[in-house]
Amino acid sequence: MSFSDPARPAGSPHRKSVRGLAQQRERLFLWMLAPAALLIIVLVAYPIMAMINFAFQDVKLFGLVNNAEPEYSLRNFERLLTDPRTVTMLGTTAVYVFIGTGLAFIWGLATALLLNKSFAGRRALRMLIVSPWAVAAVVASLSWMFLLNSETGLINYLLLYTGITRQPINFLGNHNWALASVVFVSAWKSYPFFTVMLIAGLSAVPRDALDAARIDGAGPVRGFFWVTLPALRPVIAVSLPLSILSSFREIETIFVLTGGGPGRATETAAVAIYNQAFQFFEVGRASAIGVLVFLICLVFVFVSLRLLQYREPQK
Repeated sequence: MSFSDPARPAGSPHRKSVRGLAQQRERLFLWMLAPAALLIIVLVAYPIMAMINFAFQDVKLFGLVNNAEPEYSLRNFERLLTDPRTVTMLGTTAVYVFIGTGLAFIWGLATALLLNKSFAGRRALRMLIVSPWAVAAVVASLSWMFLLNSETGLINYLLLYTGITRQPINFLGNHNWALASVVFVSAWKSYPFFTVMLIAGLSAVPRDALDAARIDGAGPVRGFFWVTLPALRPVIAVSLPLSILSSFREIETIFVLTGGGPGRATETAAVAIYNQAFQFFEVGRASAIGVLVFLICLVFVFVSLRLLQYREPQK
């Protein structure tokens, strides 16, 4: 004979009350998410839809106030895809985004490994290394513009004083130096992001695994590639794509240093969008470039998520 309570029937009042409580909790969660969803719709979804809409119209900046019936066509995309300067712009964007982000990542990884060690003055050095991240992009770019000046810049003075060069280098006005200079300044501005993220990741590296690798005869280099770098993979999987996507839309550094010149040597997609919209007032062509960059970023995000997706090991 069993003394346990009999099972409650499926339609009992207790089951109904539990189900009703769960539904109320779900409604509460939905209402709590509503402000964030509304904010995303207003600040993200609507601008994207407006950009796609303008991309199929041959509209000027000052023609947006007219109430004329829009005429839709593929003219902006035809002009964009047949223009030989589009390939140059995309190539410049790729160099700026991927080389700049790669340099910033290596720089941030090196400083994170340095700051992860215990030594005198580490706290002061940490503040100094992370300080570029706190400086506004325009202020940092103006500072580097004076440092890289071909006539009065400190960098040219040091190069001439040490005898490395015999004449000043026009870092920002020379076609061969402008893009490299802009990429360097962008990496300098963004590397503290990787430093902060990787320092947090290094604090979670298991000490037992490092000690075991050291006992097995692994030196600092092998220990880094065998233990430290695999442990940092989740942090890298988040920080690297975010930094790359941020570089696609960055314009302040290039705009202050070179304005996209000399010629079009440093004109990335973001600079081209700005020039087309606010210098030539071609909102339709600027929106077409924006749609192209949006599709590239969308493909990049999809590929990144597929490559970095964590898969459970099959048992």
